[in-house]
Amino acid sequence: MLFVVHALDKKNILPTRAKHYRDHRIHLDRSEEHGVDVVTAGTLVADDGETPVGSVFVIDAKNRAAVDAFTRSTARTYCRRGRSITAPTASISTAPRSIRSTW
Repeated sequence: MLFVVHALDKKNILPTRAKHYRDHRIHLDRSEEHGVDVVTAGTLVADDGETPVGSVFVIDAKNRAAVDAFTRSTARTYCRRGRSITAPTASISTAPRSIRSTW
């Protein structure tokens, strides 16, 4: 089942986001270790078309619990490496049928 994760960054988090970008990409590339597949993902930008303000992900997973575990594991991954981050606010929903039929 496909799920859409819509995450908004906290205010003034851009330096932290940039600092952890590489770790974030590695985590996404290893999504299968968490029993999910990141079908597509991208940065949400402000009205200026450049400033990152969040992310959107389409995740293929068996159920919502797997998606929840994967999104929570992001913060734990960074903390294990001695870094402390604040996870963004995220909403998760199933993908509309029209999106599901294209994959």
